[in-house]
Amino acid sequence: MKNSFKDRLASAGVFLLCILVLGSYELTLGQSEFSGGRITSLLSGLFEVGVIVLVVALLLTFFSRQIAACIGLAGTLLCLPVYGYFTAPGVFRAIFPGEYSTPLQHVFIAEKWTILGVIVIVFVVSFNLHVLFSKRAVNHSLS
Repeated sequence: MKNSFKDRLASAGVFLLCILVLGSYELTLGQSEFSGGRITSLLSGLFEVGVIVLVVALLLTFFSRQIAACIGLAGTLLCLPVYGYFTAPGVFRAIFPGEYSTPLQHVFIAEKWTILGVIVIVFVVSFNLHVLFSKRAVNHSLS
């Protein structure tokens, strides 16, 4: 017995929401100087790959929901360091010291789009973990 179409549609909707929120954030990053630094260029690259991985997860949702959930987890975790950098730049700079082009003004910043991105990532991670570890999903994959 396979997962119902409603379950697959719900997974696709969650991935689409994540892609829209993270993709809009990626567009604003692309127009800034964020990708020019030694550390920030790596973060920007991880973020771009994470969004692409989420698109792949969206496409795979209709073939295998569990595989799409695993890939979606990887995609969201690839996007998470950018949000860590913009939410807690002081902590981030303490962990990854280096030369930064802008001085540190605040240790924590509560900007609405960054907080929305973190909330969406937490939601998508919890949804995918539910897909992977719920009894219903395990029972469907065993039969």
